[in-house]
Amino acid sequence: MLEKQVSIVLNQIQKINKGAFLLLSQEPAVQALLPFGGWGGVTLLEYFVFKGF
Repeated sequence: MLEKQVSIVLNQIQKINKGAFLLLSQEPAVQALLPFGGWGGVTLLEYFVFKGF
């Protein structure tokens, strides 16, 4: 029972895509301040941050 409830809560959290739960590439402040040109630079930076490079 508890395992099912935890699974449901985790699924709901993973579906949140606003506020503190935005991906790095979706953050307006990050997009505005990056010296890279366009979406490719943001995606590359996000890859390095999440992969721990």
